[in-house]
Amino acid sequence: GILKVSFTSGNPQNAQKMLKTILQMTVAKNIQTKSSDMNKSLAFLAEQSPKAEERLNSAEESMVEYQASTGIFTNGDAKAIPVIADYDALEKALYALRTKRQELLQRFTTRHPFILAADEKEKELLKEEAVLKEKLKELPREEVIASGLQRKVKLRSEIYAGMLQNAEQIKILQGGMVSTVSILSDATYPVFPMKINKFKMVFISAILGLIMAMAVALVRKALLPVIEDPADLEKRL
Repeated sequence: GILKVSFTSGNPQNAQKMLKTILQMTVAKNIQTKSSDMNKSLAFLAEQSPKAEERLNSAEESMVEYQASTGIFTNGDAKAIPVIADYDALEKALYALRTKRQELLQRFTTRHPFILAADEKEKELLKEEAVLKEKLKELPREEVIASGLQRKVKLRSEIYAGMLQNAEQIKILQGGMVSTVSILSDATYPVFPMKINKFKMVFISAILGLIMAMAVALVRKALLPVIEDPADLEKRL
């Protein structure tokens, strides 16, 4: 959207200077906010990348050991392939969603709409996961174990590579970061003085005068009480 900013002052030069300062600070603040968000994302990726690499190495070792002991290297069951493919895609989506949620928590609270939306999406994916797990139980046990190990290696490899790629992209963006706030025109001041609304000034002055007159009357009445009842005067005499 476009925001128009104005500043009224008895000194046009000061008003122009003030507006320019406000605009410059707005642009600087926008860049500062973006930089802070990127730094938080980088810190999160730097913390999670070693853990992702460790999980990938562990998955590869487990897969190699199982393949060596059973001789099962591929998913040859035609019935198992589509179910396993669906489960692979679902598990990948779940992990990506949870990782994104953890990253968002670096900037927002648990009640933020972004976090709430991620929570709702996770509930939907978990329901789909439960259905697929029931289908997996109908497959041969060896096929399920082999596919699970292969799935972990593939998923964790993609996650680790994605983290490294995201970190590099953020660093590139930081190098050429620009503000998303653009100043369309510099602050200027009118050549002629602003028109005075005489009616408005007279009306406000009348209201203020009435209020002051009432205040003076109340003060005088409190300080100089007047005896209005003759009976009261006779009693005092």
